[in-house]
Amino acid sequence: MKYTKNILFAVMVLAVAACSPKIYGRVQLVDANLQPILPAQESPQGTVVNMINTTTIIEKASGAVVTDTEGKFESVKNYVLPGLYKVVKMRTHSITREAKKENSRPNGTH
Repeated sequence: MKYTKNILFAVMVLAVAACSPKIYGRVQLVDANLQPILPAQESPQGTVVNMINTTTIIEKASGAVVTDTEGKFESVKNYVLPGLYKVVKMRTHSITREAKKENSRPNGTH
């Protein structure tokens, strides 16, 4: 009987661990008119998805993941604590510009 209880407990612990909460989804890029951008035009890969728990202490409140080539993302295993989450995607575009030193100043000022 004692042996059966231990096995049942172990199965219950494994079942709970296997069902740990997670946040997952897919990012769909849109243009200025909120129309979908096809992945062939611009890949959603590399979009940063921030997950912010608004109901816990600040030290455990946020984490981030990066989307794959299809725009899919999933929280890190065992990261998500019970609570209310705000999920925010961030996408930035970088542009390289060269800054040149200006040799002369207007009106002879220094």
